[in-house]
Amino acid sequence: TKFENSLRKDGGMRRFVREVFGLLDKNGDFKISADELMDRSKNDDFLSTATRKLHVLFPTLRSTPEELEVFVKDTIQSMGGTESLDEESVLMAIKWLDDDGDGYIQQKEVGKYYNRSGKKFMEVS
Repeated sequence: TKFENSLRKDGGMRRFVREVFGLLDKNGDFKISADELMDRSKNDDFLSTATRKLHVLFPTLRSTPEELEVFVKDTIQSMGGTESLDEESVLMAIKWLDDDGDGYIQQKEVGKYYNRSGKKFMEVS
């Protein structure tokens, strides 16, 4: 599948995850805080840029990047009941990825889970 291919070396998904991490990491300290996540979930420029990058990787998800952006915004709204994520759901997401308990999602933590999830997906597919 296209998703499986994206997970392969130079398939695009790793680059996409790194680029989105960089967009989320407003201050460039290689970690994402709850404030950064909440701010970016409300930021139309961020959402537009991220969904354009996702559409390049998976052009069949929606006909246009704009349609994909609407889908992403609707998904965020369905998770939090608003057009942005709420603090509780952001803190839960951080805890899920925050191995060292410092309250941040670090780039190395994302890399660890990306590698683990990608390998697991490839094993079961």
